[in-house]
Amino acid sequence: MKVHHVGIVVKDIEKACLLYRGLGYVQVGSIIEDNVQHNRLLFLKNGELLVELIEPINSSSPVYNPRNLGYHHICYEAEDLDNAIFSFEDAGLGKIFTDKITAPAFNGRKVVFAMLKNGTIIELLAGDAGVSS
Repeated sequence: MKVHHVGIVVKDIEKACLLYRGLGYVQVGSIIEDNVQHNRLLFLKNGELLVELIEPINSSSPVYNPRNLGYHHICYEAEDLDNAIFSFEDAGLGKIFTDKITAPAFNGRKVVFAMLKNGTIIELLAGDAGVSS
């Protein structure tokens, strides 16, 4: 698996974007309304690093917590998501805590979220084979 992006929860996506632009990040695409997870998303890139800004739309968002802003997760892209899930569980690295979720930000590819034994949240993203852009 390879690192795909780092997710950061923000209060105001437009203001956060301005801050990251000041650090040399460039906006990739437009703001995405994710009505599945109740978030607004925006991707920024600095060199090879892709950052996902996540603004909760309402309290139905799984990341909604006005006092818990900042780093949220590292996303790993897996060619075979089912195999990655099996390998993760088989290796005893932690616990997957969501079912497969359709991700509008990734052209409908599936994702799952997991927590490593040390409390770090990760996202596993299905590879893009066979998914049209």
